[in-house]
Amino acid sequence: MAKFEHIDTRTATGDTKEAFNEAINQFGAVINLFKVACNAPNVLKGILALNKEVSTSTELDSKLTEQVAILTSALNRCEYC
Repeated sequence: MAKFEHIDTRTATGDTKEAFNEAINQFGAVINLFKVACNAPNVLKGILALNKEVSTSTELDSKLTEQVAILTSALNRCEYC
């Protein structure tokens, strides 16, 4: 099985550092998925842009949006979420 490098948040530069900063802004941390996705910084930027659009383009308030995300993760038995 192929292994992907985790980009270290402490040594990230350029587009990678910018994407990590946005991840911290949106999620409060850089989760492992993002550390791998940043092997191609545009992939992480796309994930973050999608998340931002989904979470801000709804009539639901932020608390309910978060509750929906948590319930969806639980129903899907997501061990990571």
